[in-house]
Amino acid sequence: MTIMRIEATMIPNTLEGQKFAKEYQERLRNLGAFRSWKEDSNSIYINAEYHFDLKAESEVENGN
Repeated sequence: MTIMRIEATMIPNTLEGQKFAKEYQERLRNLGAFRSWKEDSNSIYINAEYHFDLKAESEVENGN
């Protein structure tokens, strides 16, 4: 079973916030999770998408 998690992060659009957002974006890119960056005069919005593969209970019981 594949689980998908979508995460939205809002960061204040200040000098400190811009620095953090760039570092955060790079970490997400390295994970393959970065999806989008939008900003306005007040905030930076970063969206990420994660995928997790989980074994079904029956697969675990059968040793697969």
